[in-house]
Amino acid sequence: MSQKIPPWLAEKIKAYQQTQTNMQNIQMQLQRIELDTQNTKKALEILEKTPDDRAVYKEAGSIMVQSDKTTLKDYLEEEQELLKTQVAVLTKQSKRIEDTLREQEAGINQAIQGGAMNPGS
Repeated sequence: MSQKIPPWLAEKIKAYQQTQTNMQNIQMQLQRIELDTQNTKKALEILEKTPDDRAVYKEAGSIMVQSDKTTLKDYLEEEQELLKTQVAVLTKQSKRIEDTLREQEAGINQAIQGGAMNPGS
């Protein structure tokens, strides 16, 4: 015989699932930033090997705009720093969400194992 999940427990489970979704979103953002970081690093390496007298270009939306090497290098270095900051922020958020997930999971497991049918039980 199956028991119906009490509404308060269903809410806890729903909150847990939302937290899991938040964690997945952060992980996807971190993966995107990692890719952007690799691309920026590669662009800086190529730029370093480029002769000073050669024309260089920067993406601006869907077009390419000519730039000088120094300006482009500064831009890419700023981009790298911004990406590092984003990684730090997202990593902190990820750790907080991991803690929240553990707490939520423990609460749900305790309710299920205890057979609690009421929030006060």
